[in-house]
Amino acid sequence: MIGERIRGARTQKGILQADLERMVGLPTSAISRIESGQRGVDAKELVALSDALGVTVEHLLRGDSALRGASVATD
Repeated sequence: MIGERIRGARTQKGILQADLERMVGLPTSAISRIESGQRGVDAKELVALSDALGVTVEHLLRGDSALRGASVATD
């Protein structure tokens, strides 16, 4: 599921796997395996991927459901 969200964010922004490789330092083969669910990601990779893709770590971990039930504090 994380891999699907990474692929979705990457393609939505028009970023190729080769571009993401340069941005985060993971080989395209690793990115492909992550996106297909054949390989997991560690915390450092997850942060780098979220930064490069312009999404939160929580989004990559939980998807749109991460927004459900969120409350906004007001002063």
